Amino acid sequence: MNIKHIRVRRGLRQEEIASYLGITKGTYSKYENGELPINSDTLKKLAEYLNVSTDYLLGYIDYPLPLSKVAWLKELTEDDIDFIMGKNHQLFKNSDPLDAKKAETIKLFNSLSFLELRNMIKIIRALKK
Repeated sequence: MNIKHIRVRRGLRQEEIASYLGITKGTYSKYENGELPINSDTLKKLAEYLNVSTDYLLGYIDYPLPLSKVAWLKELTEDDIDFIMGKNHQLFKNSDPLDAKKAETIKLFNSLSFLELRNMIKIIRALKK
């Protein structure tokens, strides 16, 4: 799990996160150390507080994707994904300017490793189901 990693990276203390979640520092510490399973409501609240996806907190992806990005990633079509992955080269020859959504998505995807990108595509497709 990435809970401790993101907390330390952001310079936050266990006490302040525990207070926000309405739990004790001891309970929060057990979540971080994997000694206690975190329930879905607390996980969602923690993700909102840290502005990362629950998938990141659980260790399913290595990139701390902001929640705002998750929302618009759900809207991507298979054509968008093909465009971003470079599978459909005809789209690159099109002289139409990129719309802001595609440009932002490409920028995000270019910052990911191949493994992170592959996992992100899996997540996007799973969100669409």
